Amino acid sequence: MKLKSIAALSVLVALAGCGATEDDAQSISGWGTGGSYDTDDLKRDMKQYATLVAKNPQVDNGLYTDKRGHMSTPYCVGQPAFDSEWFEVSRESGVSDDEMLYVTQLYEVALGQIAQALNVTKAEILTNAYRNKLGICIRNTKGSMASGHGSESVTVKKHNHGSDKFFHLIKHEITHLVNSQYNNNQVNLSILPGWYNEGIAEFAVGSRPLSAKEWNKQATEMESRSMNNNILDGGDSSFDDYDVFATIATYLDEQGWGHGAMTEFIKKDHWHMDDAPHTDGHDHMVLSNTPEQAYALFKEDFDNQSAESQGEVTSYDQFRSNYKDLIYQWLKNR
Repeated sequence: MKLKSIAALSVLVALAGCGATEDDAQSISGWGTGGSYDTDDLKRDMKQYATLVAKNPQVDNGLYTDKRGHMSTPYCVGQPAFDSEWFEVSRESGVSDDEMLYVTQLYEVALGQIAQALNVTKAEILTNAYRNKLGICIRNTKGSMASGHGSESVTVKKHNHGSDKFFHLIKHEITHLVNSQYNNNQVNLSILPGWYNEGIAEFAVGSRPLSAKEWNKQATEMESRSMNNNILDGGDSSFDDYDVFATIATYLDEQGWGHGAMTEFIKKDHWHMDDAPHTDGHDHMVLSNTPEQAYALFKEDFDNQSAESQGEVTSYDQFRSNYKDLIYQWLKNR
């Protein structure tokens, strides 16, 4: 089976409009927010991470290290690095100290919320990160783009549309890093299905599912660009398809499997046939399986989760054959 889209780099563009001003408290949803959370709460939580400390000069000469594999690290590799509680941070020339701290605080809060939702500690997540810290490379630009895989995220220094949209963007990328950590992946692009990679990240930030009518329209259009006319098989996708992916993930958690299933599923290694021990922070694991084998392992884990959950989704093959109808009926009755 040809797996065209499962090695795609995650890059998120937030398309929402500006809306209210930065001074207005904006609602924030998603994992770890408790159902009632806004930008005032975010500012309060950011104050817990008030300092950055220069990286020990005896470690890598105090410089930001190559995370090996990320297309944007040349902007930060070899630059002075700074440590927060769970991140090693560097910046492109022109990013101020205040801007670097602000971005780091957003990442720290996002990681904490995801850990809370998964009912684990941050240390239990960071099993495949050098020095037990994830990397942040901050570009000297404003915009609405970021990326993340393995153990590193690259981001702009300021979002076009305020702190709530910036936090949404960062939390999406942090979810990719958490997914990579659970898959014993420090450096590589994900080889998991694109619908899952982006769906779980959008689900984590609380993206709302489509309406039944929107689902039918957008899923049908996307199938025309997918291998075998099936979204789950991958194909050409864009940022506009993230709503479709979010709808699939939300369906599995609410109906297909049942509440809480997605937070359990993300904790499993869907990538490696054999777990190799890690004795230090560097990634010595050689990928032990091909993309086809990884896809088979993902299907096996999906089948096991379906059996444990005892919802209306009973196996990957059953879901692959019926996902469009199952989700449409769920949305109609939701």
